[in-house]
Amino acid sequence: LPIDYLKIDGSLVRSISHNSIDREMVRAINEVGHIVGAKTIAEFVENDEIVQTLKSLNVDYGQGFGLQRPAKIDGLLEMPGVRTGPQDNDQRDIGGAA
Repeated sequence: LPIDYLKIDGSLVRSISHNSIDREMVRAINEVGHIVGAKTIAEFVENDEIVQTLKSLNVDYGQGFGLQRPAKIDGLLEMPGVRTGPQDNDQRDIGGAA
């Protein structure tokens, strides 16, 4: 089956800035995702240091408190930039590969 998105587990992402093994695992997973034509999504993006590391690896999207705090469902529709459709409304582009 073809895949559109490949999610990178937060257990690897959370220490990516200071753990070379986790960083290489994320790099390899991201590369495989791009080879098969998928966009990649990193979980547990908790701070700017992680964002910068993921950008340097060309990861496409991120999820986590470092990008946006959880919000009440009732208020989501009023938030700028929130889409109501099923596509990409639960992750943020972190400026990786095009």
